[in-house]
Amino acid sequence: MKTYKKQNSLNYQKENSMDGKRLIKTAIVILLLSLSFISCGTDTDVTKITDESNSSVLTDSQKFALSYMWHEEKLAYDVYKVLGDMHDVRQMSNITKSEIKHMESVRSVIETYNLDITNLSDEEAGYSEEVLLSMPLGEYSVEKIQNLYDILYDKGKNSPQDALEVACMVEVTDIDDLANFLEDEELPQDIKDSFTNLIEGSYKHYWAFDNGLKNLGIEDGCCSLDVIDGVDYCHSEYPK
Repeated sequence: MKTYKKQNSLNYQKENSMDGKRLIKTAIVILLLSLSFISCGTDTDVTKITDESNSSVLTDSQKFALSYMWHEEKLAYDVYKVLGDMHDVRQMSNITKSEIKHMESVRSVIETYNLDITNLSDEEAGYSEEVLLSMPLGEYSVEKIQNLYDILYDKGKNSPQDALEVACMVEVTDIDDLANFLEDEELPQDIKDSFTNLIEGSYKHYWAFDNGLKNLGIEDGCCSLDVIDGVDYCHSEYPK
C-alpha cells in the first residue's frame, strides 16, 4: 500500500511563529486526515484490504483461471494416483506427491482472494478449505475438467503404456492452459508466480513420463502420441 503524503504538511515547517498548543493541534489534524485517506481507500492501487474484499480486485476471467487451474492440478493428482496404483507405475507414484504441492500452491492464492472456486457464480460465497478437501477423487466442479478426466481415465486404465501416455497428455494440457492464462498482462503478481512455478514443474514431469515410456521400450517417448484434436503432444523444446 502506498504511503500517503501529508498534504503539503500544511506548511508545517513554516509555522515557527505558532505557539506549542497550535503545533500540537496541527499535528493531530494532519494525522487524522492521513488516516482518513487510508481507511477510505482513495489510492486506486490498493489491492488487498480485507478478506471480504480481496476477490473484488480480480476480473471474472482471473477468478476462472484460479478455479480452473486448481481443478486441473487436482485432475493431475487424481489421474496419477488412480492409474499409478492400478498399474504400479513408479513415475506416477513419485509425481503424485508433487501434484499435492501444486494444488497447495494454487489453493493458497485462492485463500488469499477469498474465493469459492466450486461456485464462482455465487459472489457472496467465500473460501472454504473444507469444501476443497472433501471433493472426491475424479470429481470436479468444472465441467470441462470432469469430461477430460473421464476421457483420460478410459484410456489410461488399459495398460501401463496408456497410463504414461495419458500423463504426457496431462502435462502438455497443463502447460498450454497455464501459458494461456499468463497472457493476461493484468494478472496479479502472486498468481503469476504460482502459475509460472506450475509450468516449470510440468516441464520436469513431462520428461519423467517421457523417460517412463522409453523404459517400456517406446523409443519416441511422449512423441509416440498422435496429434489429437489439433493438440501436439511432442515437445522436444521443453526445458529439461
